[in-house]
Amino acid sequence: MNYCKKVIHVLLSCCDAVYHNEANQEKGNYIIWHEVGVNSMYADNSRAEKADRIAVDFFTKEEFPDIPEKLERAFSCHGMAFQGPEIIYHEITKVKQYAYTIEVI
Repeated sequence: MNYCKKVIHVLLSCCDAVYHNEANQEKGNYIIWHEVGVNSMYADNSRAEKADRIAVDFFTKEEFPDIPEKLERAFSCHGMAFQGPEIIYHEITKVKQYAYTIEVI
């Protein structure tokens, strides 16, 4: 399974609304993911390991959502290293954003 399919599978196990790069006019809970780069480790003048870096942002108006916990469990269960969440409150829209960066080998 390539890393994009793996990421989509994991995210859909946590939330029904998952989008790549942007979500237009979404009102409920939703996740947007996009590629941010690659981390590589080299040995003996060749790449020994590659990890694709992905930004995963969960958006909600719920005060205490359970999806961030589901995401973290799913990342761990599928061997995805993750950083975050950074929690950002958008005052104008009253939406809370949980921002993660994950790495998929």
